[in-house]
This record gives sequence, structure tokens and C-alpha cells, in this order.
Amino acid sequence: MYAAELHRTDVLNLLGRLVNLRRHGLMADDIPVQFLQDRIAVLLPAAEFPPARQVRLNGQFQCLLTERGGHGYLDFVDDWRGAESLLDAGFH
Repeated sequence: MYAAELHRTDVLNLLGRLVNLRRHGLMADDIPVQFLQDRIAVLLPAAEFPPARQVRLNGQFQCLLTERGGHGYLDFVDDWRGAESLLDAGFH
């Protein structure tokens, strides 16, 4: 699968392989997935994931996404508003 073929559901399925969303009080419909040209950003609440877990999850997510021809990252936002959350950090 190439990056151009990845859809929101594909990205959330990959994330679901790494973390049980329900255990963190999250529903897939509430998780923002932003397609930024050739990159994908997935926003999660920072309060639900300790800093060490954030780093580990981000690395695992990037690895899985790369295996499928995509390039992206997890952004852990402090001001979590579910689907209304805004991209907080990011990379270039």
C-alpha cells in the first residue's frame, strides 16, 4: 500500500494495533487524522500517555506506517478537544 492509498481507517487500524483506544477513553471517530501533503498526523491527548509512552508509541507508529509506504507521526496535544483538536507540534 502506498501513501496515496492510505485512508483514515487504514491509519486508525495501524494505531489500533499499538494501543487499545477504549482503555484510554478514546473512540476512533474522535481522533483527528490530518493528511498534510505526503505526511499524516494523528492527534492524541497528551494526558492519557506518559512522555516515555508517547516516544515509544510514536516510533512504533512511524515504523508501521513506513512499512505501508506512508510517512507520519503522532502528535500528543495538551489541549485535547477530540475531533476538534488542533495540530500542536509537528515536524518538517
